[in-house]
Amino acid sequence: MAKVKQRGGDSGSPTFGSGTKREENREDREKDRGDDEGDREGDREGDRRAGNDERGAVSTVAGSLCEAAAKVLDEKLFTPSFFREIWERSPLLLRQEDLGDTPFSGRRLVSEEDMICMCYRGAIAETLKVFQEGKLYNPPQIPFPDAEPADTSATSSSPSASSPPSSSPRSPSCPSSPSSSSVSAELRSREGKKVTPSASLLRAVCRYLDGFSLVVNQADRTLGVLQSICHHLAKKYFTHVFAVSYLTPPNTHAVKTHTDDQDVILIQLWGSKSWKIWTPPQVLPLTEEMLGKQGPFPGDPGEPLLDFVLKEGDILYIPRGFPHAALTTEEPSLHVTLTVPTAEYAYVTCVQRFVKSLIIDHKLPAESERRCRSALLLRSARSGAEDAELRACVDSCAAQLAAGLSYDSLARCLEEHLNTVNALQIREFSRLQSFPVVPAFTASSVVRLAPGLTCCCEEGSTEAIFFKGTQSLTMKIYASASRLIHALAGRQAQKICKLPCADPFERFCVLLVLHSKDLIEVLSR
Repeated sequence: MAKVKQRGGDSGSPTFGSGTKREENREDREKDRGDDEGDREGDREGDRRAGNDERGAVSTVAGSLCEAAAKVLDEKLFTPSFFREIWERSPLLLRQEDLGDTPFSGRRLVSEEDMICMCYRGAIAETLKVFQEGKLYNPPQIPFPDAEPADTSATSSSPSASSPPSSSPRSPSCPSSPSSSSVSAELRSREGKKVTPSASLLRAVCRYLDGFSLVVNQADRTLGVLQSICHHLAKKYFTHVFAVSYLTPPNTHAVKTHTDDQDVILIQLWGSKSWKIWTPPQVLPLTEEMLGKQGPFPGDPGEPLLDFVLKEGDILYIPRGFPHAALTTEEPSLHVTLTVPTAEYAYVTCVQRFVKSLIIDHKLPAESERRCRSALLLRSARSGAEDAELRACVDSCAAQLAAGLSYDSLARCLEEHLNTVNALQIREFSRLQSFPVVPAFTASSVVRLAPGLTCCCEEGSTEAIFFKGTQSLTMKIYASASRLIHALAGRQAQKICKLPCADPFERFCVLLVLHSKDLIEVLSR
C-alpha cells in the first residue's frame, strides 16, 4: 500500500513551506520598482506564487491520500464478486478492522480545517444545505471572494460562541486589540498568504453551533482529495462520480427516512451514526419514484433489513431504492458519500436521452423531425383521412427511431452526456479552487486570550464575560463551550487541539467566533 503522508500537526492539518524566502523575494522586487504600480504588481506576483506553493503542497497531500483511499476501495470493495453479486442488489457493510490500514480514520482524509473550507466554498457555490431534524433551512449566502471586503474579521458582527440565534451581547463590544492585529499581520506576512477572515468562515458554519446539520452537495468540487477519489472511481468504473458530505451534531439527524435514485458508497470519517435500512418497495427506482424527499415516507417501511452503528473508518454501500435513515449517537458524525447517479444510467433514461439527441442533432429526415417536434393534440378536430395520415407518419417516425436504437448507440449517447457533466465538474472545481481558503489557525495552532483582556466563565456556565479596562462584553454560550472558554480565561498559551471540548468541530467554530471578535490571538499557525 502506498504510504499515506499525514498532514502536519496533531489533527492532520496541511503544512506549508516557510514564507520567509517569498517575503525576501517580494522585498527585492519592490526595491527594483520605483513607483506604486510596480509595488502593487510585486504584491500580486507574491500572492500568486504563494497560492501556487500552497496548492502544490495540498496537491501532494491529496495525491497520497487519494492513492491510499483508491487502493482500499479497489481491493476491498470493488471486487469482481461485488459487481457480480452485490451491485444494484443489496447493501454491503465493511468494517474498519477488516479493511486494514486506511486513510478513513483519525481525521486524515478530512480535518476540521478542511471541513470549514468545504462549507465556505459550498456556501459560495450555493451547494451548502442546512438541515435540522429532517427540515431544510435557508443556507448562508456568501458572495464570491472577489466581491468581499479585504479583511473584516476584526470588525464584522457574528453570532456569539455556541449561542442560540436569538441571543446577542448585552454589553458594549470590546475594542479591537492592536497586538492581536499585529500578530495576525505577522502571520500573514510570514507564511506568504492572505488569511481568510474568521467572520467570513463563521458565516458558513455557525449554524452547526445551534444543532444544525451541514450538508455539502458536490463536495468533490470543494476539496482536492475528494475530487481525486471521485476522478479515480469515474475513470476506472463509473464514468462520473460526485461526493456529498454530511456533518451532523450529536443525537440528531439531517434527513428523514427516504430512498435515493443513486447508488452511494458511504465512508464514515468522524464519530459514529446509527443506521436502519429497509427492503426497497420499488426495485431500481427512477428519479420520479424516490420516496420521502418531498414529504413523509409513505406508510411503515416495516422491520429493517439492517440495523447497526456505522463507526469511524467503516464503509457502507447502499443501492438506489433501499429506504434508509440515520441518527447520530452521543458523538458528532461526518460521513462522505461517493455517489453514482445510476438512475441517469438506467436503460429507459438512456433511451429517452437518445431519442431526444436524434432530434436535437438533426439525425432524422426533415419531415420526421418536424413531426416529432409538433404537439400531440388529444382533442384535435381532424378528419378521418387526416387522422389516418398522422398515425401513419408517427408510426414511420417510431420505426426510424427504433432503427437507430442499439446498445452501442445508447452507450455513445450516455458517454457524450457524462463527458459534458464531467467537464462542468472540472470547471466548477477549478473555479472554487481559484482562491485560497486559509483559516487564521489550525488544530495545531497555539492561541491565548488577547492582550489586555480578562475573562470570567465557569465550567457549565451559559455565559462568558470578557473585560478590558472599564468595558465588558457578555456573551451567551451553550454549556458545551464553557470548558473551552474557561481554559482560555487562564491566559496561558495553549494548543487548540488540547483545549477541552467534547466536539472538535464545535471547538473550531467557537474559536472562529472568538477570533472574529478579536478576543483571542493566534501565536503560531
